Amino acid sequence: MVSATVRRVSRVELEPPFNEPYLASSLQDFWGKRWNLMVTNILRPTIYDPIHSMVADRISRKWAPLPAVIATFFVSGVMHELIFYYNGRLKPNGEVMMFFLIHGVALSLEIVIKKIFNGKFLVPRIISGKQAKGMNVESGRGGIDDNGPLPKAKRRILKLASHAMKKEVVPPRLIEKTYGSGAGEKVHL
Repeated sequence: MVSATVRRVSRVELEPPFNEPYLASSLQDFWGKRWNLMVTNILRPTIYDPIHSMVADRISRKWAPLPAVIATFFVSGVMHELIFYYNGRLKPNGEVMMFFLIHGVALSLEIVIKKIFNGKFLVPRIISGKQAKGMNVESGRGGIDDNGPLPKAKRRILKLASHAMKKEVVPPRLIEKTYGSGAGEKVHL
């Protein structure tokens, strides 16, 4: 929606940020070709390609993508921790980083399985697509109460954004309200 508005106003054609992620046939397809393409286009030449080139001399070229994938997801996790910290005032606790590391490991396993079977065994798209979507949905949830790191950060960022869109200046102390989570910890929203 934002890119459509910018295109109309500026008469500049922008790359779409997403490429129908709901049609992903695998984690590789989702992260590499469909989700947040701007970040993919930044991380591929700056993290993935250099690490892939460095390790291709030390290990088999066949397995060189694995450390490159893990490093790329690690950097993405660090970036998201920083984004949530600066934009959402959510103190880093490593949960967001774990989300990206879990996806890096899962994607690496997918690559290993594809290379072991050498294209002789393919999971039907109807199954692999649902697995990719399920992995993304379930790993981003905080459990039954949906109180994990990503939903908390999203709520906080949306709260800040709604104040910004109303052009209200709200001091951080008014935004942070402490609630008991029931588990002995305090959650700031």
